[in-house]
Amino acid sequence: MYTTKNCHLTNIGKIHPFGMQIMKKQFIKILLIFIASSFSHLEAIPYQISVVGTRGIHIDLVQNLVEKELNASSHFIVIEREKTDKLINEMGFQQSGATETDNNVKLGAIANISHLFSLQTHRVRKDLHLSIQVIEIETGKIAYNYVEKVGYELREIEQNVRRLVKKITARASLLNPVPMKKISGGLFSMGSDSGKENEQPVHAINITDFLIDAYEVENIAFEEWLVSQGRRKMANEHNAMLPATNVNWHDASSYCLSRGARLPTEAEWEYVARGQNRRTYPWGEKVPNSTYAYFGKLTTFPLPTRSSIEGFTPEGIHHLAGNVAEWVADFWRPNYNPETSETSFRTIRGGSWISPAHELRSSARSYHNPDRGASYIGFRCARDLPQKRISPKTNR
Repeated sequence: MYTTKNCHLTNIGKIHPFGMQIMKKQFIKILLIFIASSFSHLEAIPYQISVVGTRGIHIDLVQNLVEKELNASSHFIVIEREKTDKLINEMGFQQSGATETDNNVKLGAIANISHLFSLQTHRVRKDLHLSIQVIEIETGKIAYNYVEKVGYELREIEQNVRRLVKKITARASLLNPVPMKKISGGLFSMGSDSGKENEQPVHAINITDFLIDAYEVENIAFEEWLVSQGRRKMANEHNAMLPATNVNWHDASSYCLSRGARLPTEAEWEYVARGQNRRTYPWGEKVPNSTYAYFGKLTTFPLPTRSSIEGFTPEGIHHLAGNVAEWVADFWRPNYNPETSETSFRTIRGGSWISPAHELRSSARSYHNPDRGASYIGFRCARDLPQKRISPKTNR
C-alpha cells in the first residue's frame, strides 16, 4: 500500500451525513500527467494521465467524475487505474520513510511524467471541499494549488467537480508553456531592394539581445487569459493547440504584457526571420514547399503550433513563414522612408496558411486594422533581456 510514517492515510470508518462510509485505509489520490514531447503533423498529442487512488468523503464519486471529464477532453488520455496501482505496489512505498511529497516525486519520475496531481476531499461544516495540488516532478515544487468548495447535495457536487476539471484542462498548456529562445543582437540590413515597394529602402538596424516565443501563442493559453480577465472564451471549434487567431492587436499586446513580455517590433521579427546573413526565408534560400511551410490553402485551418514543419530558423523559431501571419508592435508605414507618416493600422508579418509563396519571404510585410482580428492572423511574444553594464574605467 502507498503509505508513509509522516502521512496520515487512514480514516476510522464513520457514517457521513451523506450516508457514505469513509474508507479505513485508502490511497492518496493523484493524477499522473505525462507531458507529450512531440506533436503529429496535423493534431497535437494529448497528455497521458492516470488516476491512482484517493482518500476522503465521496471520493469514489469524485474520482469517477474526474476520469470521465478528463477522458472527454481532447487534452488528456486516462490510463487504466490498475496499471498505476501495480506500479505503486511494486515500488513498495509502505516500507520507505520518505515524506508524501518525496513519494510523489519518486513515483512520477519512475512513471516518466513531468507533473503529478494530488487530490483529496474533506468536509468543512456541511460542504464538501476538493483540494488539488499540481506537483512539478523535476523539482518537487507545487506548481498550482486548487482548493474549492464543491457543495453538499450530490447533484451540486457533480456539477462543481466537472466545472473544476474544466478549469484544470484550460490550464493544461501552462504545464508545458511555449518556450522562449534567446536571440543574440547585432547589426543587420532590414528591407529588400528586390521586393515590393513597401519593403524599401534597405536600411541598417541595430538589434539588442532579446527573447522570443519559439512557437505562436496557442488557443488554450490565450483563452485561459481571457477567463482570468473575466471575459468569455472565444468560440473555438478546433484544436486547443492551434494558434490563437481572431485576436485583435490590443488583446494580443495585453496578453503578452500579462506574461511580462510584449509583441516583437517589426525589426526584431525580421531580424529573427532573416538573420544577419539576410536569408530569403526563415530556413534559408530553398523555395517554399510543404516540407518547410504551411501555405496556399483555401479551405482548411492552420496547423497546431508545435507541428512538425522543417522551416524553422537556426535558433529554433517555428512557423515564421506560413501557418498564421503575426501581429508586431509597430504602426504600419507604407515604406521605410523616415518621412513617411504612420497610419492607424498595425503591421503584420510572415504570411499565413492562405498566402501564396511570395508572401512567405522574410522581408514581406502587410497590415491590418488593430481593432479586428482575423482567422489568418496570430501572434507570438518577445521579452527584453537585461543589457550588460560596462563598468567605467578607473585611473590608478
